[in-house]
Amino acid sequence: WQSRTYVIANAVGIAVLAFYIAVCLMVLSPFQCYRNPNGVWTMTQNNSVICWSSSQHHVMVVISILASFIPFSFLSYVVYVLLQFPSRTGRGDVNFLRNAAFILSRVRPRCRWWICFTLCRNLAIAMVPIIPTSVWQFFALVSILISSIVGTVRDMPNTSRLANWMEIATGVLLLWVVLLSAPYLDATDAHIPEVAILLLVLLSAIFLGTFLWIFFSRCIVSRRKSFRWFLCHHKVAAGSFARLLKIFLTSRGGDNAVFLDSDDLLDLGKLFECVSRDVDT
Repeated sequence: WQSRTYVIANAVGIAVLAFYIAVCLMVLSPFQCYRNPNGVWTMTQNNSVICWSSSQHHVMVVISILASFIPFSFLSYVVYVLLQFPSRTGRGDVNFLRNAAFILSRVRPRCRWWICFTLCRNLAIAMVPIIPTSVWQFFALVSILISSIVGTVRDMPNTSRLANWMEIATGVLLLWVVLLSAPYLDATDAHIPEVAILLLVLLSAIFLGTFLWIFFSRCIVSRRKSFRWFLCHHKVAAGSFARLLKIFLTSRGGDNAVFLDSDDLLDLGKLFECVSRDVDT
């Protein structure tokens, strides 16, 4: 049983990752207040509770501060795992790697800190309702979503290519929904809906152009694979021979690109993808 505790640790970790925004929203709910027409601020979820001036709200704020230990401690644990990963890997600490698999196996090695960015993004989204005015809530949420989409497109951090595209599509869809809500904002600036519509048109144009570029580059322009040969070898027994064979194949000229792990394997997570998609022989 003790040797299988990492299964429980990973199950709990995945559950917390899945419900992190919901937990943060529930913890921060006493801070979500809105102003009534009579000038009194009441809680969004319970308008019978007056914010900052009633003893009931004071108790709820104290409980919320104590409960915030849950999301912040989980975020601290993720940062601790990421900081300890290089040294623990060097010592061959298998138990540490197993217990933190729900963090380390989600992203590629060079994008290890993306999981921390994801948690901070989710925490920021949960804090958006705390902002008192809907206009600033709108711009804060748009900024968070745009930064998330840009980061995902630039780094493609997830180990699964499908997961990256699903995250991008989900972010774009949410951004569209937020931008479409701009005409319904209670704003004093009459130009905010026009700005939101302009952003929506630009986003649609960028998304359509990206889709056409991907389709054109991958499906029409070139179906040629990156490598013609893949050298699989035993490092100790045939490492030098593999190097000599690569030199011989590339010296023949033409399209004779050779994949040799010591030269071309920059990301271990892409090894099987490279073998299945980018190699002829």
